[in-house]
Amino acid sequence: MKLLEERSGRLYDLDESWKLDDYLALSEDTRVEIVEGVLRPMARSYTEGRRVQRRLTNAIEAQCPPEFQVELEEIVVLHQVPPDARIPDVTVFERAGKQPRTNYVAARHALLVVEVVLPGSGDLDRLVKPGEYARNGIPNFWRIELEPEIAVHTYVLTDGAYVNAGVFGPGDRIKSVVLGWVDIPVDQLLPPR
Repeated sequence: MKLLEERSGRLYDLDESWKLDDYLALSEDTRVEIVEGVLRPMARSYTEGRRVQRRLTNAIEAQCPPEFQVELEEIVVLHQVPPDARIPDVTVFERAGKQPRTNYVAARHALLVVEVVLPGSGDLDRLVKPGEYARNGIPNFWRIELEPEIAVHTYVLTDGAYVNAGVFGPGDRIKSVVLGWVDIPVDQLLPPR
């Protein structure tokens, strides 16, 4: 039996089956996703990864049309039964699709999800999550690699799979034909030198 402990001191069995409502009721600081009803612990981001998340969120928010909302680590519900939900590093979604005072949004309302690859999360962020996001119809996916230098890989959903829409590195500007309002200097995501 594998256990998860919340900051409140509550223990949860990671092998037991969960309902979506119970998962969504966990405290905000519990870093787990749910896959087919089973809790999956998430890797804790390190400082550089969190800075990139925050700076990207701020840059997108400054350019985002008013009908969309941008959030750090918003829960994206992929399926209700069996419950599947992921927590992308950054999510852009339709404001109208979000219920007030909640920490989640249904995948059908997501416009863009972003994963920042961390040590230990590579296979999940490069292979598993993009497949899940594509199967659930999320139209745009970005993957940010930090090593050996920052690279923002952008993808657009085409015929049920993600197609590469461009890779942007230092000195480039992230632009998207699909998200015409996006124009972000990659260097803006990096800490000052």
